[in-house]
Amino acid sequence: MGFNNSFDLAINAGIGGAFQSRFPLGSVVHIHHDRFGDLGSENADGSFSDLFEMGLLEANTFPYKNGWLYPKNKLNLTSGLTEVTGITVNKVLGKAESIAEVTQKYNPDIVSMEGAGFYYASMMLDMNAIQIRAVSNLVEPRNKENWNIPLAIQQLNISLIDLLQSIG
Repeated sequence: MGFNNSFDLAINAGIGGAFQSRFPLGSVVHIHHDRFGDLGSENADGSFSDLFEMGLLEANTFPYKNGWLYPKNKLNLTSGLTEVTGITVNKVLGKAESIAEVTQKYNPDIVSMEGAGFYYASMMLDMNAIQIRAVSNLVEPRNKENWNIPLAIQQLNISLIDLLQSIG
């Protein structure tokens, strides 16, 4: 069975953490480009080397551009949303040291757990794709009391409805 359907747009919508307080809880943003923030090797000194630094893949091998994933988005449906840089990780960043290391290495605005995988797949399929995130928490030493997932989901839903209505 083959993949015979065609789609005009793939949308990844979810919540994420913000690295800067300029994105208050409930803010909805467009992840313009993303990358895998923890795909690589932890070194003996505790530092991290990503797969490009390890020499496992060239940073400009398709679909990457200097290690980042810039999806095809020819429909320009994210006007009104702030464009930000994302990273995708496999665990919640909870220690000040790991937060500082990833911030220094990639200077991201938002963190998620699936955005880079979504962009990778959409680029391999040559699909228009957008990723929008609502901020549920600031990236800080783990403190779930400061999170506001209900607000983030509420604001994300409002933005999704607006986006879908703009498509017609």
